[in-house]
Amino acid sequence: MDGMVDTFDEGIWGGMVEYATIFNKKKVVFTFKGGGEITVC
Repeated sequence: MDGMVDTFDEGIWGGMVEYATIFNKKKVVFTFKGGGEITVC
């Protein structure tokens, strides 16, 4: 794959994310297989 991904690809996302922690309706933390995290508020 060359360049930047400009559309959602479920296979790529599923290959990168280890798990998601849902705290409430306003806070979700995605933990990636490499150990990084992204918080969505």
